[in-house]
Amino acid sequence: MKNIIKQISWMWLLFLAVASCSPQEFDDYAMNKVAVLTDSEVSFTQTVSPTSDNMVTFTNTTVLPATGVYTIRWDLGNGASGNKPVITGLYPFAGDYTVTLSIYFSDGSVAKKSVVISFTENDY
Repeated sequence: MKNIIKQISWMWLLFLAVASCSPQEFDDYAMNKVAVLTDSEVSFTQTVSPTSDNMVTFTNTTVLPATGVYTIRWDLGNGASGNKPVITGLYPFAGDYTVTLSIYFSDGSVAKKSVVISFTENDY
């Protein structure tokens, strides 16, 4: 008798678990649409320091979407990188450096802008 009650209890529990499931009605699983940018919408300014011609401050001027998750990533071309809207790079040796601002979005897309800056004199 105990086995029968135990089996009925398990069947009842299984029935409740199956009955409580509802069918999927929508194919749109996103909680919010991800707003992304194109490469042409990414922008930044560069300002040379008054104390050294080889020190440059870069400022992200991209109009970022009000909703969505994104990450800013700088590659200054001199081995330095950062993730703040404003970053300063020091370039002690003459040469060409490629500065890249990348914006990563939660859907995996990336928008980038790269600029080559040149220095003719060493500053160390």
